[in-house]
Amino acid sequence: MTDKTGKAQITFIGTGAMGKPMVRELLKSGYPVKVNDKYKSAAEPLVEAGAMWADTPKKSAVGSEVVFTCLPLPEHVYENMMGEDGALEGMHAGSIWVDTSTTDYHNTLRIADEAIKKGISSLEAPVSNLSHMGADFANTSIYVGGDKEAYERSQSRLHSFRRVGHGSIR
Repeated sequence: MTDKTGKAQITFIGTGAMGKPMVRELLKSGYPVKVNDKYKSAAEPLVEAGAMWADTPKKSAVGSEVVFTCLPLPEHVYENMMGEDGALEGMHAGSIWVDTSTTDYHNTLRIADEAIKKGISSLEAPVSNLSHMGADFANTSIYVGGDKEAYERSQSRLHSFRRVGHGSIR
């Protein structure tokens, strides 16, 4: 789904210390963003800034070209991606899951295997910086691994997480 600017809708699951500034950068770049978080209060400032709230990960993923997760633990990623109300259930074939979370490789592979069955690509994209301060100032390094075509289609969104002259995308 695209908005009047022609930019495809993005979902962002996890609006804590790292996710919140990343969503702000996406909004500044003009992307329509749907958000979901375990704690709705964490997302309220983003909704006030123009993001759309969705009650479940599944509902947040419906109609989005790219779904980002930015969650603290592997089990949080799994819970938000899998199951009846998980984001994978709301995603469509051709969409992309980008995991920027602190997770483990085996967890990522389990979810990616399920995504592939639905025609969904996935990228592992851990964010490296000394603290949430890097995300606050759009000064992060993101190390992306996965399908090259999915990376190329997601690249403009990943570049939104930094301001020109700050940080890098690797």
